[in-house]
Amino acid sequence: MGAAHPDAPPDLEGTIREAVDASAATVMDHHIFEANSVVAIRGDRVAELRREGDEPDFSGCDYRNAVFTNLGGWQESLDGCGIIGFDWTARYSYTWSRDTLAWNSGPSCVQGRGYSTSRSVSTPVWTNAGCGSSGSASAFIGNRATVAKIRGHVNAAGKIGYVRWR
Repeated sequence: MGAAHPDAPPDLEGTIREAVDASAATVMDHHIFEANSVVAIRGDRVAELRREGDEPDFSGCDYRNAVFTNLGGWQESLDGCGIIGFDWTARYSYTWSRDTLAWNSGPSCVQGRGYSTSRSVSTPVWTNAGCGSSGSASAFIGNRATVAKIRGHVNAAGKIGYVRWR
């Protein structure tokens, strides 16, 4: 099991375990404890797990940056947001846009990480979130505690794919 992110609340792992225990048949990805924030999903409703007394945030994960330099193949984002699906209908909505202020930024193709509807399959299923300057996708999560991540590649020779995503 990975170490918790240094900025995470000290009881975050306990909070995650309680949420997973309360969710019938949740499949746990050990990488969730490496995420710097965690959100809970029921159907398509998202709420971030926070310290006791904090107001809930229903917008989901914070925006993150990713950089893709490979023209010919997919590269995964380096960080992600922990997500917990509380029932079999849970889906995570990915959105992304090209960072036009970054030096030499070019168009990208992006996919969001989800999973198969079969509970016995733990291999990620990548859902297309579009190519160009922005896009979105709704990826199936189901009863899983995992990390939301994207992968992508730059779509123009000599350019770098800088994207902001959540």
